[in-house]
Amino acid sequence: MAKDPRYNTLYKLITSGQLNSLAELIEILPKTVLAHDLGMHHITFNKLIEQPGQFRLDDIYMIASLVGVENKMMLQVFYNETGEKKTRRKK
Repeated sequence: MAKDPRYNTLYKLITSGQLNSLAELIEILPKTVLAHDLGMHHITFNKLIEQPGQFRLDDIYMIASLVGVENKMMLQVFYNETGEKKTRRKK
């Protein structure tokens, strides 16, 4: 089965730094396509989309593999979505 051509679009956007969040990724590639390619039930996938911090590293690495980017780049996309907020305490 051929890979969805939108993965190529995602690859170009991520490697050029134009795509920075999971929400942007889902705008380009439908959730159903990604869930199917991950071998995940769509309801499970929807729950993970609502709480991106619950994705397992294996899932993130699989998405990176599907898109064709390094794991580190995909981790950055997820980190942008879930990472610590840039608040600093005054000393």
